[in-house]
Amino acid sequence: MPTITQLKGLAELRLKEAEQLYQQGMYDGAYYLGGYTIEFALKARICKLLEVILYPENFQSFKIHKLSELVYLAGLSAEWESKKKTNSTFQDNSDLVFAWNETLRYFPEGTKSQINTQKFLNAITDSTDGIFTWIKTKW
Repeated sequence: MPTITQLKGLAELRLKEAEQLYQQGMYDGAYYLGGYTIEFALKARICKLLEVILYPENFQSFKIHKLSELVYLAGLSAEWESKKKTNSTFQDNSDLVFAWNETLRYFPEGTKSQINTQKFLNAITDSTDGIFTWIKTKW
């Protein structure tokens, strides 16, 4: 079970890996790993909310990848929805990021284009309205 510190580190590492893959033209992998950036960040926030050091993945209800469920478990649903209603860029970024799921690993090569992946990574990292940028203020 990863610690909150490890989850934060993994979120940052997956983002770096995604950016490197993007630079190498490996868009499917970049998109896929970019999603794990958000998953790990939300799991770190869950640890903070529950005041635990280790992510409780030994409980079935925490063995999930669905980002909307993780936002709920992280106690951020109401704030998330409110921010989306008042900020169209954050809404658009949320829509892009929430389209991610772990089953992308089974999709054939070439599923994600350069433009799709660039938009996705920007939705994560935008300095003002990026999803990862916002989550980091909560962990």
